[in-house]
Amino acid sequence: MKLKSQNKIEPTFNMSSMTDVVFLLLIFFIIIAQFMSPNALGLTLPNSDSEQRVNSSDITVTIQYLRDKTSNDDVVSYQYNNGQKTIATQDLKELSDYLKNQVKSDTLMMPLVLQAEAKVQIQDIITVVDEAVKYNYEIIFATQSK
Repeated sequence: MKLKSQNKIEPTFNMSSMTDVVFLLLIFFIIIAQFMSPNALGLTLPNSDSEQRVNSSDITVTIQYLRDKTSNDDVVSYQYNNGQKTIATQDLKELSDYLKNQVKSDTLMMPLVLQAEAKVQIQDIITVVDEAVKYNYEIIFATQSK
């Protein structure tokens, strides 16, 4: 006598619960992305194809690496000017003192144009930005036009 079983097991997988989980994760990441600030430092970043020119009265700080003749290592060099004369230094405190002395009490934010060589490390740029933010400068990154 042959018996037939009535409980057959089907080898399928129900994807509806998986799509619910993926949808909830998508909503979660979209909401979290709204709280992230891409412009945390409040910097003015001009486009490289912009026609905006730097005002000659703005203070300009240039960061570059120079080869030290005694140790043959690259050291950070800061050059700054205010349209009248250019001063080069390797001392961040000297640059900080210069920025502090240039602050005018009647203006809210003074523009500071920051030029950095492509090979300058981000930490060296952020160090100058921190000094400028202390004295309420508006940072403008200078770029080369295309």
